[in-house]
Amino acid sequence: MFIFLMLFLLSYFIYFYKHLLVMMMFLEMMMLFLLFILINYLLFNMYSFYLFMYMMVIMVCEAVLGLSLLVLMIRVEGKDYINLINLNLW
Repeated sequence: MFIFLMLFLLSYFIYFYKHLLVMMMFLEMMMLFLLFILINYLLFNMYSFYLFMYMMVIMVCEAVLGLSLLVLMIRVEGKDYINLINLNLW
């Protein structure tokens, strides 16, 4: 069941590739799903939750970085389309 849900989220991630905000939302959903799997694993095996806290910090940093890039992109370009990102600037 977990694999089915992960494939479902990944297929939606690939399907909605035009807007950066939608892609970030699906990435956060996938991270929450992975966090849920990690919690189940840690509870089942009676491990400590240091890895859980580390994963939460990584998720928050990723979300803040994504939102700051989204705000910067909207201020500069006026849109959040992925097609506007040009990585061949150098």
